[in-house]
Amino acid sequence: AAARLLDGLDPTLAGWLTDIPYAPLAVVCLGYPREAVAHPLDGFGFLAPRHVRLRLLGALFESTIFTGRTPEGRVLIRAMIGGARDAAVLDLDHEALLRLVTGELTPVLGLRGAPAFARVFPHQEAIPQYNVGHARRLARIDQRLQRWPGLLLTGNAYRGIGVNDCVRNAGPVAEQVLRFVGETARPSATATATASAR
Repeated sequence: AAARLLDGLDPTLAGWLTDIPYAPLAVVCLGYPREAVAHPLDGFGFLAPRHVRLRLLGALFESTIFTGRTPEGRVLIRAMIGGARDAAVLDLDHEALLRLVTGELTPVLGLRGAPAFARVFPHQEAIPQYNVGHARRLARIDQRLQRWPGLLLTGNAYRGIGVNDCVRNAGPVAEQVLRFVGETARPSATATATASAR
């Protein structure tokens, strides 16, 4: 998105941003009656390591993490599938994705029956990939940004893909914005001297 916004201003910078690869991901949200899930859902969720041979990347127990996400007696599970090693998963239609995800979750969570609620959200460009050379690319981007005072970039494409990373990185960027706005709003010494002379 940043590359598209900057293409008319600085095609070189936009090209470097475009070169940051993204992996696809499908998010599958499933709602069940509480009694249809044998697992106690007494945690955040789980990540599926490769050696367990699931295509799932993991799942979050949304209704455990956040209150008010479901009606009383219901649970919400958010599963993720895809990523850099399984990009072809997004070639599946929604029904096939639902079958795949529920089939893999059933033995893990002890699911019984079909979900009462199901939604699939495919994202072709979901997870930025910090491949070899990413730090060098960021250094070039930072240097190029010096040509454009006041232009700042932040987001998960640069220095951390998680929400926590983005929140942590937002602080220093906000401070840069405040410094820049303060400097541009401050009258110059010449203007101040002229106003004083009058």
